[in-house]
Amino acid sequence: MKIAIADDHSLIVNGFSNLITAEMPDVQVFTAENKMELFKLLSREEIDILFQDVKFGRYDAREFVKDVKATFPKLKIIVISTLNDEHTVTMLIKQGVNGYISKSDDSKEILAAIKAVQRGQVYFSADIKHNTASHRLKNTSKTTLTSREKEVLTTIINGKTIKEAASELFLSEKTIETYRANLFLKFEVNNVASLVKKAILEGYL
Repeated sequence: MKIAIADDHSLIVNGFSNLITAEMPDVQVFTAENKMELFKLLSREEIDILFQDVKFGRYDAREFVKDVKATFPKLKIIVISTLNDEHTVTMLIKQGVNGYISKSDDSKEILAAIKAVQRGQVYFSADIKHNTASHRLKNTSKTTLTSREKEVLTTIINGKTIKEAASELFLSEKTIETYRANLFLKFEVNNVASLVKKAILEGYL
């Protein structure tokens, strides 16, 4: 497996590299300190997972993550940032990121995020889930969903695959994946089983 770290802070890059190399010796670790280096790296190497900082030097990942996903659709992107407000997290989820952790998180969150996205899950660290939940205004204890989110949730509860849900709702598979990621964030879970359990407990059945 090949993992890339895109961050312009050498301490962060070295810390990530050392942790991943120590815990996952079979993994190849690559680094990029700016947007140009990142795109050259992604074009040269078949990177499996990218850890991407939001404030990337003079660039903002919120402005180019969508292009990265479009150009390299198989790439899994995990955002790591000091920005953990709900607006930023939601914006990047809509652009297709597969995970989000805070730079203040424990190192175990990095390894957990890698394992989760390898399994096809969307991963949010405990810190990210706590902050997005505290920033969200709730009028009721029940999680508020849009009509489309309810439709997608119903397909998940009924055990439909992403492909089956896309066909049933006349949406693309990528769109279904985005809705699933939003549902994970809203219900503060990291996998389908937990999502279904929590949704049923809240009366979404």
